[in-house]
Amino acid sequence: MPALVSKTLARVISVVAVLAFFALAIFVLVEISTRVRHFSAVSHANGSIHSDLAGPIATLWVVGFFGFGFAWKSWFGGRQWLGRVVGLFLALVVVIFYRGIIASAAERTPHAVPPKRQAVSQAQLDAKLAGLAPIVEALRSFQPDSPIPSMEGIRKAAIEGTLDEAALQKQIQTTMVEKFPEATSYTSHDALALFLAANLRTLEDLARISPEACAAEIEGRASSLEVLAAAQNPETVKAVLTAMTTVFRDAAARAPRPKPDPALLERASQTVIARLGAEGIDSKALDPGAATAADERCTAHRALYKHVLALPAPGRSLMIHHLLVGP
Repeated sequence: MPALVSKTLARVISVVAVLAFFALAIFVLVEISTRVRHFSAVSHANGSIHSDLAGPIATLWVVGFFGFGFAWKSWFGGRQWLGRVVGLFLALVVVIFYRGIIASAAERTPHAVPPKRQAVSQAQLDAKLAGLAPIVEALRSFQPDSPIPSMEGIRKAAIEGTLDEAALQKQIQTTMVEKFPEATSYTSHDALALFLAANLRTLEDLARISPEACAAEIEGRASSLEVLAAAQNPETVKAVLTAMTTVFRDAAARAPRPKPDPALLERASQTVIARLGAEGIDSKALDPGAATAADERCTAHRALYKHVLALPAPGRSLMIHHLLVGP
């Protein structure tokens, strides 16, 4: 009788062990299936979605090994090793399904794995840097100790994927603003004329937006970035950049400028004032301290630039230099 009870108890325990194995297997598969539907792609990639299931998986292997071994011995009277093999095989099947669910979810989730850096072809790189090269080379030519990296360094960083384009653009813009007044003292008359023409285009674009925007640029209340962003005219932006590039490139030689001819400058000034008067424009609107409406100030400066650019060569050069650089 005790032997029968013992045998019955052993079979009950073996059944419980086998049922526990299958219950644990179902729990693991259901849990991981639920998680992959709700967790982020980053969790799929870095393993955080299933890291806390390592314990149940290890328990599954242990229960499969000992539980099926004990069950095989209790029900079939021997060959415990065969039961353990069966238990390990079933545990392996569960783990394979478990891993398959994780892999399948990771593949279906966008950006589950960080995308590989795509190689940049020479043609693509040249096209990307073509607009940047002139101003970078001009600035470095004017200021050899400039913190702006060389085009070779920029190209290398772009190829390696380490180029911080926003930081580079800010560095270029800061250098342009800081060094432009100095560059105008050395650059050619043609470069100054090109810049004045680009400045005129900027004022015309801003005038179409509002007289206040135009006056803000004239009075220096708007930064270059704000002005160009407000204009939203790609051709104007290109013209300004080209003009500033020319100014810095021509100033690189730092050739001393000859002293202006006061008499010629006076005649050129009177010619411009007369032409402004013929259009009904009061030259007082050009005075920075005058209490003039924004539309009048904008109109007067646009007319001034037009008439200065229309002067004959000697007078035009002196007037442009006087406007942009000073006496």
